[in-house]
Amino acid sequence: MAEDVQKKRVQKQKPRSPAGPLSMIFFVFSLFSFMTGCYYAMPYEDQTISGTYPSKKIFGPITVTEPNSSYLITITGQPKEMSWVAVEGQVLDQNKKYLFAFGNELYWETGYDDEGRWSESQEQFDFDLTLPEKGVFYIALSQESGWVRKRNTRTARSPHIGLGVTIEAMPGSSLVHNLLGVLLFVLAIVLRHYHMKKVRDFEDKTLTWKAN
Repeated sequence: MAEDVQKKRVQKQKPRSPAGPLSMIFFVFSLFSFMTGCYYAMPYEDQTISGTYPSKKIFGPITVTEPNSSYLITITGQPKEMSWVAVEGQVLDQNKKYLFAFGNELYWETGYDDEGRWSESQEQFDFDLTLPEKGVFYIALSQESGWVRKRNTRTARSPHIGLGVTIEAMPGSSLVHNLLGVLLFVLAIVLRHYHMKKVRDFEDKTLTWKAN
């Protein structure tokens, strides 16, 4: 009799775990974070500055009306084969005095290996710029370049190239929201997996009691 009562109790019990509801909550918030990140990744079209380097070496003015305003700086160029171009940008104040710098490298390398000819290049890089104070700012660009392999310096031309520059005002930085979205999504998966494991264990236990 006691064993029959225990069987009925097991059959009526359900796995009680907050993991299932929490996984759904985290999943919904991860979607919200991704959507917010997408919103912040859309520039204000009426606040875009563009031009080419070296015909233009200082870009601006960038008029900041709100503290912590975000801007996306995009640098594009086509390096010559087997060369590199190091691009440095300097943020200047309204008097064109140096504040801080950023930079990256464009390159184009080729070669041969067991599978044949290979090619690797980078023709664009982005930089997320946050200006913490109101005011007027400028971006000054410069570049250094060189050949991946040594060449006859008397005959080889400088691998300097022209650069396309775009500065776009953004609603905010999407990085934090995207990282938060990834974290919440991973937590949702982990909790969902834990919840389903609990459910499977409960079902296996119920089937075992029924078999007996």
